[in-house]
Amino acid sequence: MRIAIREQLALLVLLAVLAALAVVSIPTWIYVNGHIATNLKDGLTLTASLKAARITSQIELIRTACYTIASRLLLQEALQRYYQENEFDFYQAKIDITSALAVGSSTGLLQARIYSRNGTDPQILVNATASNPRTVQLPYSASNGDPVFLGDTDNGYPPSLYPNITYVDLGRPNRRRPAERAVAAEAFPGVRIYQDDGLLLGPLMLNETFALMSLSVPIRDNSDDFILGYMTVIAEGHSLIHARDSPEGLGNTGLALILGPTTPWNRFPLKLPPASNSSYQPDQQEFGDLMMHFVLPPNQNKYGLGRHKEHVFDAGTAGDDFLVESYPAAVRAWTEHNPSVNNASAMLKTHNEQNVGVSVGYALTQTPLVNWTVIVELSQDEAYQPIHTLRNILLGTVFGTAGFLALLVFPCAHFSVMPIRKLKAATERSINPPGYDDACSDTSDYEAESPNGGSGNLSHRSKKGFMTTISRLMRGQTTRVAGDRDAARRMFKIPGKVDEGKHVVTDELTELTRTFNDMSDELVKQYVSLDEKVAERTRQLSESKKAAEAANESKTLFIANISHELKTPLNAILGLCAVSMEEEDMLKIRHSLKVVYESGDLLLHLLEDLLSFSKNQIGHQIVMEPKEFQLADIRSQIVTIFDKQVREGSIDFAVNFRGSADMPDPDDSEVDVAVGINPFKTQKLESLWLWGDQHRILQVLINLVSNSLKFTPANGKVEVRIRCLGEELQKDTHSRGSSRSNSRSGARKRVSGSVQSVSSGGHGSTSSAAGHTALAINPMEPRTTPAMQVADSIHSLPFQNAKAYIFEFEVQDTGPGIPQSLQDRVFEPFVQGDPGLSKKYGGTGLGLSICHQLAVLMGGNITLKSTEGVGSTFTMHIPLKHARTRTASSASSAHKSNVEHVEAEPPCPPGVTNGTRASSPDAADEKPSPLHSQPRLVGLRQPYFSSSVESHGGNKIVNPIAAAKTGKVMPSLIRSPSGRKLRVLVADDNKTNIEVVSRMLNLEDVSDVTIAKDGQEAFDLVKGTMEKNQPFDVIFMDVQMPNVDGLQSTRLIRGMGYKSPIVALTAFSEESNMKDCIASGMDEFLSKPIRRPALKQVLKRFATIPEEPEHPSPQDEIDEKTALRGSEQPPPTTA
Repeated sequence: MRIAIREQLALLVLLAVLAALAVVSIPTWIYVNGHIATNLKDGLTLTASLKAARITSQIELIRTACYTIASRLLLQEALQRYYQENEFDFYQAKIDITSALAVGSSTGLLQARIYSRNGTDPQILVNATASNPRTVQLPYSASNGDPVFLGDTDNGYPPSLYPNITYVDLGRPNRRRPAERAVAAEAFPGVRIYQDDGLLLGPLMLNETFALMSLSVPIRDNSDDFILGYMTVIAEGHSLIHARDSPEGLGNTGLALILGPTTPWNRFPLKLPPASNSSYQPDQQEFGDLMMHFVLPPNQNKYGLGRHKEHVFDAGTAGDDFLVESYPAAVRAWTEHNPSVNNASAMLKTHNEQNVGVSVGYALTQTPLVNWTVIVELSQDEAYQPIHTLRNILLGTVFGTAGFLALLVFPCAHFSVMPIRKLKAATERSINPPGYDDACSDTSDYEAESPNGGSGNLSHRSKKGFMTTISRLMRGQTTRVAGDRDAARRMFKIPGKVDEGKHVVTDELTELTRTFNDMSDELVKQYVSLDEKVAERTRQLSESKKAAEAANESKTLFIANISHELKTPLNAILGLCAVSMEEEDMLKIRHSLKVVYESGDLLLHLLEDLLSFSKNQIGHQIVMEPKEFQLADIRSQIVTIFDKQVREGSIDFAVNFRGSADMPDPDDSEVDVAVGINPFKTQKLESLWLWGDQHRILQVLINLVSNSLKFTPANGKVEVRIRCLGEELQKDTHSRGSSRSNSRSGARKRVSGSVQSVSSGGHGSTSSAAGHTALAINPMEPRTTPAMQVADSIHSLPFQNAKAYIFEFEVQDTGPGIPQSLQDRVFEPFVQGDPGLSKKYGGTGLGLSICHQLAVLMGGNITLKSTEGVGSTFTMHIPLKHARTRTASSASSAHKSNVEHVEAEPPCPPGVTNGTRASSPDAADEKPSPLHSQPRLVGLRQPYFSSSVESHGGNKIVNPIAAAKTGKVMPSLIRSPSGRKLRVLVADDNKTNIEVVSRMLNLEDVSDVTIAKDGQEAFDLVKGTMEKNQPFDVIFMDVQMPNVDGLQSTRLIRGMGYKSPIVALTAFSEESNMKDCIASGMDEFLSKPIRRPALKQVLKRFATIPEEPEHPSPQDEIDEKTALRGSEQPPPTTA
């Protein structure tokens, strides 16, 4: 998209102006908007508080009048005579009450009724009525159908306003007069009249402008507050209606609403009262489930009918109940505490019970007689009118100013960019100088004048004549040099220079013109040197061609090697299978099958190594799992793993630690920040707790030791030396993460001279190996490093400020050594030191390459020092952090409590040098320390493992993914009843797999095997056996099957209540596949090819398996050697 500089300049000015206006307008808007909103809320809060106070005062006025009447002497004396002397004489009392009602006409008192205190007959003692009540028709008719008016003799007052008193004997003496029984008067179950200073019923709306309500209070003796009886007074409710309809503070659209509970006594249930003090607040959600109604119908004006059309007095729906939560302001009023008077507050943006947007202020009535809240409701349009007006003013000002400036900016910008446009036009004309199409060697044509005179007038090099020549001589230029440059311009189509002229004032445009001319000269220089660049590029292409040829040669050699490695076991498999089919001697057949099994196992290892290396090379992340460990555990593992090979080869093998005399001086070593002590001063090196990826370290050391043992002749020596070189200097986190190839020289304090070989950094020993191989065809491109991912669950260090130390692992042997010409390439893939030895010992040449990758990922490197005829020394330097210092007791407890830690070092067998030399025959019988995930030797013909992990119950862990990572507990598997064969279902769509599993189960004395061809058939078979109450004891389920796969079938089977184990059978061995199987409901995971020891582990959990002989057969030795591969997670592979 092209935008002219004129428009850009205009837009820039407009944006600057708009930004300036925004800087002024936005703070103004924020401040004034907040100020107006605060004023609106304060106004609504004040109005609601005043109306609540007015309603409270009216109710308190009626209550005061009632208590005044109840305290009159004539009434109390008549009640005393009635209870003490059984004299029914209330005439004077009635006259006195009638006169009191007349005096209280200002409060609207209409009738008073006196009840006995304990339910004696008659219950109603006095019924006094005020004279001349208003003529108001009541909302019901007499028995003869005539209308009833207020004050009529029989039905002149609504019966619903009188309480239906029930007397309850409390079963104890009265506290004030023990001679009397304690009796309570209840108007409703659990609602006593003397509680909360009385009982208010109503108001009862007779029409839109008149209402009645009643107040029942106890009549207490003036001397000792003993209750002599109860009095109910009926009063007019016009004062409440006036408070509702008064227009003060309501604006144009305001309404005053009175909300209360739906109970007749106007209070919420005792189990969930509203907020009453600063220490109690009811749960809003629970309180919102209560029901409420309008105490008085909403005002019937157009706003009341519009916002509350479901509550209309004329339609008889004014008193309909609705949820408290439907009106958020009511919820806040009853459940929150506010510092304002009457718990008043406001909400500018909310909704009412009909979900109509309103602005409200709310307050509570402060009387114990009722739980009412007063809400002042205003339409949002009226509430936000000042804010909208301010918004319109600000927007009009901003955009009006911007429009006015736009009319001025564009003409000004047009004149401002005119010099730039002229420069552009001159540049366009200069790219076609005279003689552009002529021969390059003819310089005289370039001096010819252009027919149109265009560019000849703009480029001083196109001018001709005597004066031009003199001018060039005065500037120190020669005609020949100019001719050469003009020839170059014509040859390479370089734009001509622009005539600058004389400038009194220099500005950016002048500098732009000079820069353009300099650019033109520079282009001439660059194109003149083009021949040199072409020659240089030709040389680079020649080197790349040689590298490609070397890569092709390496590929050919690799294909030959890997073809030999793969075809060797295939030859044994196919040949011995053909022999076995014709052989009749069972011993020879078993021997042939043993060789076939070993060859197949070897072929599987080779394929896994190739797939693992391919996965690393295509950029997949390698998961690092740092944790706490001890170097003694690494020594124990290495000694145990290679014990048999060392004894068979008669090799002197030892794992030694650097002595305490060679440690860094305690005075020079800084105190460990994490633990506050010097770790080298208090503990031996092998007993220190370090933080790092123990399994990756083991994997590297196993490969290095295996190579040394493989090439070291009999009676030779292989030694592993472990020592700490010193503290690593803390480096910038960014530089550590972004480039591991930075030099480590100077990165440590007090490091001996032997560390200088580490200074090559992360890629150190392979810097010269980056070229002339299949992995580095272009020598100009740097070598990539596989991505690393640290497991999240173990990423955090035990101490935040733990220090890192550089540790050196040396593997020295007395083998034949490696030629100097190959020492720089041994860490490259598919490269082996001696092709003749590789034919003897085998291998793919991937071991050292993978070791180098792992060392770089751990922040270190591997170097090689070798002398032909003497031996080789591989040295790995990696940083490890000192995790913590533990005593012997705490360290041993940590071994028992953490399955991630290796066990204590086994006792030293006799004849071991430094406590580590494994030369005794008894050492072979010792069990190695169990690891959560055992390392495996890569790139070699023979794999090595430590023994399988033993669980707490003595059984081997068959499924570490299910047991350790998902946290899923294996179900308790019930053994089959004695005498009944184990019933097994095998679901697989491959006939060969079915035959393999069936025959392997038959070897374990499991003959009752049912076959299902897909997941649907398996589901049907399980369903049928469960209906017959003969379920299968275990199910072996393939994952990939037609129709319904194994995962879906497992979910269906678990869904109908099948509790027995389901074991996954699949060739997929990624961790994600294992998690999918466990998540679907499977209990175990067996990867193909299925190993017999792994199958035994599954059956051992619920079935009796014949005991193995004390001395295992050769076949069982093979099974035990490969048991871990069948039971643990296999190495990740890529298709």
